[in-house]
Amino acid sequence: EIAYPRSCNGLKNWAHPSSIYKKRTPMHIKGALLYNHLLKTNNLSSKYPAIQNGDKIKFLELKTPNAYHTNVISFMTRLPKELDLHKMINYDIMFDKSFVDPLTFIIDQINWTVDRSYGTATTLEHLFG
Repeated sequence: EIAYPRSCNGLKNWAHPSSIYKKRTPMHIKGALLYNHLLKTNNLSSKYPAIQNGDKIKFLELKTPNAYHTNVISFMTRLPKELDLHKMINYDIMFDKSFVDPLTFIIDQINWTVDRSYGTATTLEHLFG
């Protein structure tokens, strides 16, 4: 599970009638408003629950550009497979922010160093020095 958990508050305050959300909308709220919009426009409201004010949600950062012209999507329990969002998830950013950054904070506190190549060494010389 790489999605960020959040509480969803203030949906109505950030909603915009024509552009879905207002400028400077918090990322997780932007994703929630878009999720609700996509449920309606794709006739999925009877299959998946809409996100309501106060719900516990998760959000994912998406690769851009993409078909939905956004960098985030929120959801409650699972992403609707009908929206074909899985191929748009920015797994690199999600991995860095949810795993590498917290680990780096801990490693910095104990004065260790981390090789950030993530297995990209391309020669035997790199591997065996």
